[in-house]
Amino acid sequence: MASSRAKARGFGLRFEQFAEIAAALVRSSPDVIFGAGGDSAMHALKAATQTVPIVGGAEDMVASELVTALSRPGGNITGFSMPSPELDGKRLDILIEAVPSARRIATLADLTQTPQSHIKALQEAARTRQVELSVFGVARPDEIASATDAAKTSGAQAVNVLASSLLSANRRLVIERMTALRLPAIYQWPEIADEGGEVSLGGKWLELSRRSRPGSSGPQ
Repeated sequence: MASSRAKARGFGLRFEQFAEIAAALVRSSPDVIFGAGGDSAMHALKAATQTVPIVGGAEDMVASELVTALSRPGGNITGFSMPSPELDGKRLDILIEAVPSARRIATLADLTQTPQSHIKALQEAARTRQVELSVFGVARPDEIASATDAAKTSGAQAVNVLASSLLSANRRLVIERMTALRLPAIYQWPEIADEGGEVSLGGKWLELSRRSRPGSSGPQ
């Protein structure tokens, strides 16, 4: 079990801050570092310690060289892979179904965390569906409002909000901007839909996290 001194940290961090936070977590001598999400956070933790057990998730735990295999991770890291590119394509289908007249769809993404390969896969998915996809990137909370305004000005008729710690931490602002601009939006985490986001497609973060804990059904 994790140490009673464990603290939740990391939402909204810039890329260069992950190493600092990872080092601080390791210095606190936890029994387990639990709940880390995303390639950047996981690689920072891997670099910070090879002994403290780490449980978390990334786009592809194996391809990112965080684990040898999900069934036999090796080392001190275990967790789950999140097939975000595939799910984002399915979210695109849901947006097109929800707004059949939409021919311009925007993607709101934290480009400091979202790999370019992920963006390219989503753009290709849009092309095969005969939809024009525009990407609006943010790196700080104060860029969210201007990015959503730019999406509306561009003629976007719906928005695919990609998962990131920054956008999750500022989800209330994202939801409020989409509502004010009358832009249908879809999110990865169901928790965001529960808080007022229009629709989501993906597993619940807390449930994924529980399944990754020792004694659960194992990594997914």
